[in-house]
Amino acid sequence: MELVREGARLSRNQMANLAPYVIRGAFVATFMNKYSGLPMAITGTLASDSVNRRINETASFFTTATLPGALERFGPGFKAAAMVRLMHSMVRFNILKRVKKWDPAIYGIPIPQVDQMPAGTMARLPGRLQGHAQGPQAFHPQRAGHR
Repeated sequence: MELVREGARLSRNQMANLAPYVIRGAFVATFMNKYSGLPMAITGTLASDSVNRRINETASFFTTATLPGALERFGPGFKAAAMVRLMHSMVRFNILKRVKKWDPAIYGIPIPQVDQMPAGTMARLPGRLQGHAQGPQAFHPQRAGHR
């Protein structure tokens, strides 16, 4: 859990300052394929009244995860993640059960986890690009999953 805490600490600044803007860009990017924006259109999330609220909720969710202790069991980030997972599973279930136009053979499963990850990791992109430009640094086996 110490590496999670360290990752959150290192991400905190970018998430607080960049996430609201980057997530707006990620929201626009959901329309670059034929299915990822469809659940939001079906559920009305893209209505003019709710789109800004949805973007702010998403930015707040990812920023909350970087707060001290947020990802500890029952911390605010842990609880927020559970709520997001529950909400997405309910949307997934209802779209598959009730929306006749949703064809899993064409669109796959609604709101796949892999499509959500860019929104949560994009705010770290400037730091990654800076690290890449600086070149290789010291290797830490424990951070690479080796023990």
